[in-house]
Amino acid sequence: MTFAGNVLQVETYTGSLSPLEFDFLKQNTDWILKHYKRQASSWNQQMRFVQHITNQTLIFGQMVKVEFVQGVNYSYHFKENLLTIQAPVVIAEARKKKLISSVLHKIAHAYLTKTIQHWSQKTGLFFKDLKVKNHRSKWGSCSSLKNINLNWHLVMVDKSLAEYVVIHELMHLKEMNHSPAFWKAVAQFYPDYKKAKTQLGEMQWIIGIYE
Repeated sequence: MTFAGNVLQVETYTGSLSPLEFDFLKQNTDWILKHYKRQASSWNQQMRFVQHITNQTLIFGQMVKVEFVQGVNYSYHFKENLLTIQAPVVIAEARKKKLISSVLHKIAHAYLTKTIQHWSQKTGLFFKDLKVKNHRSKWGSCSSLKNINLNWHLVMVDKSLAEYVVIHELMHLKEMNHSPAFWKAVAQFYPDYKKAKTQLGEMQWIIGIYE
């Protein structure tokens, strides 16, 4: 199945479609086109990013340059549009990707810890434990034991989107579902949550980008 402009092209083993298959495609062409274009856009963004993955990265939604320098020990410094990573040896190209992801994880842990503490105080909702993890698909989760997990890749999206995920998971401390009551609670602290959900969906391609 491919698209040429807004024309849906379908290849089949038999060379033809049954009336039922044709009706299904006809009725759902707009939906299929929408999701196909979104997937194609995500794939293109991912491919462009991977081409320069060892000399640039995303931090808080902004593309920043990455530089490696030799120094006494391992450390990093991030300011505005430059991330400098220091190492006691010359870093082989094959190790640069792993080092960048390690630094991003550290930045994410510090930022998300501070952010969730802020919103926990503001909402009056208190969690038991926070883990910043490498989720394969989810941006975050909250357990019935009041433990919250956040995806370290949130450091790569705009801060407002990371805040939405934090608020979303905190609201699960009072509503362990996605009922109307849950979304009403989210909206109380993040009114534009629908837009944030859409934007996070468009950024899904960054999850696992350094694996």
